Amino acid sequence: MKNRRMNIALCVMALCMLFLTACGPSEDKIIQAQSTYRNLINTHNAVVAAHAEIKDNSLDEELTALAASIPEIESYNLYEMTDAQIDSLIGTMNTIMDSYAGYLKTIGDIKSAEEAAVLIPVHITLKNETDTTFTGLALYEKNASDENVTSLESLSGFAPDQEMIGLTIYKNSSNTPWIVSLTDKNIEASASDDSTEDVSEEDASNESASDEDQDTSEEDKEKDPSDDTDDIFKIELDVTKYNSDQVILYLKKDEETGKFYIE
Repeated sequence: MKNRRMNIALCVMALCMLFLTACGPSEDKIIQAQSTYRNLINTHNAVVAAHAEIKDNSLDEELTALAASIPEIESYNLYEMTDAQIDSLIGTMNTIMDSYAGYLKTIGDIKSAEEAAVLIPVHITLKNETDTTFTGLALYEKNASDENVTSLESLSGFAPDQEMIGLTIYKNSSNTPWIVSLTDKNIEASASDDSTEDVSEEDASNESASDEDQDTSEEDKEKDPSDDTDDIFKIELDVTKYNSDQVILYLKKDEETGKFYIE
């Protein structure tokens, strides 16, 4: 009788069962081994399919080495083995499946990381529908480091009724919000102008005395926080609303609260 070997083709393997002889292994043990082998092949195929979906090739050599153990298992003739030998073979197949399960999880993690790294560009046109002229604009992902901030500080002026084109944000898989930061230097300038007053003759006479007081501590020289003028306006963009690669946004101002917003 020709040796019947386990074959990767499951349909062929299903026909490999023979009647047992008195000295051969038990029928239940052969069925168990064949069932384990089918599971091994299914697991192997699942890993191969998942591995093909990622760009990372760091697992290539390890998976190739693991797959090389399958032909050796196929070489065994179950009908020439004892139950104890088949149990050992089943244990080997289970060990290989455990390894495949670990690789399947690793591949899943790599795939998630690769998908998260995919950035979808969204090109924005921003229209100024306020009565304010802004002289600076920064566009960046929320919580981004300084080096990832796109700043347009040299604007000649983003005036009312004007529109700014060529702005681009990038959506990631987590839909992390972006921030539009607008600067109005006019506020700072007007604050400085308002603080400048004519000096009276009496003040002038006391100027030399005040000069003597210049040797003060750094703490005394600190500016009162209440005197600071906030000329930076930050608006958060909900990128989940941007379903196309071209978006027109409108910068507006709530007249009651005085706050700027984008819609």
